[in-house]
Amino acid sequence: MLVTLYFWSLLGLRLTYAATINVISASDPSILYSPGWSQEFFQSTQDSFMEADGFNCSLSVTLPSNASSVSYVGFQRAGGSMYGYTLDCENRDCLLQTANGSDPTITDDASVSQSTLFTIALDPSTQHTLYVYNIPSDQPDGSSQVNLNNLNVDVSQPGTVVAGTGTWLVQSKL
Repeated sequence: MLVTLYFWSLLGLRLTYAATINVISASDPSILYSPGWSQEFFQSTQDSFMEADGFNCSLSVTLPSNASSVSYVGFQRAGGSMYGYTLDCENRDCLLQTANGSDPTITDDASVSQSTLFTIALDPSTQHTLYVYNIPSDQPDGSSQVNLNNLNVDVSQPGTVVAGTGTWLVQSKL
């Protein structure tokens, strides 16, 4: 026999997840860059960022524990810009997800503002490593230039008790 009991407003408390956003800048030493990346600077936005245009260029970063999502923030470009990314698989034989960083409406790369190029939902119970590659774009010559301004990592702090009402479900086999 399965007995299910519901408790409403049990002591006026509920269990939630508090979250904080950790910003990992492009210059953070936790990000490992392959040869071919260079540090650049936009005068218009006063932003320092990393940029690469070789197809052998990649980066990797081990994300903080309890990370529930990561957003890759960079600059869209007028020309080819194709990102290949994967989690927890460090060789190029992995199935890559792709994000197109090109925007044909941009007329001057120096005047663009930063934007989120892709976001990945993560299992917070596992620590993850993000791998990002510069891959050929849909340009006729396949040229691609990628960049990174920062990573925004949503880190959950499980088990925070806050005031409020909630429902508790208790199941017991009798």
